[in-house]
Amino acid sequence: MSYYKRTINRLWNNRATLKDYEIEKAIERGGAILTLKPTKEQMFLSVDDLELAKKTLSNKEFPPRLKWEEKPFRLCNVYWQTKEKTNQLELLDE
Repeated sequence: MSYYKRTINRLWNNRATLKDYEIEKAIERGGAILTLKPTKEQMFLSVDDLELAKKTLSNKEFPPRLKWEEKPFRLCNVYWQTKEKTNQLELLDE
C-alpha cells in the first residue's frame, strides 16, 4: 500500500493546509508524505497525526473549484516539522 503524497507550495505560520477529503484519503492509505516545494523537505504524517489534523477543521466550507471536486470542502492545518522537532540524535550526527 502506498502513502498519500502531496506537494505543498508554501507554509502559513509554519503550517501546511490540507483539504478534509485529502486527510480522509491519507488515513485510508495509512499515512501521508508531504513535500515542501521550495526546499524539497519532506514530512511523514502517521494515521494518528492525521486524526489530530481532522480536529482542526475550519468552520467555513469552501465551494468546489475544480471539476473533480464534487462537494464543498473544509481546510485542516498541520504543523510543519522542522529540525528542532525531529529526533535529537539526528542533530548530533550532523
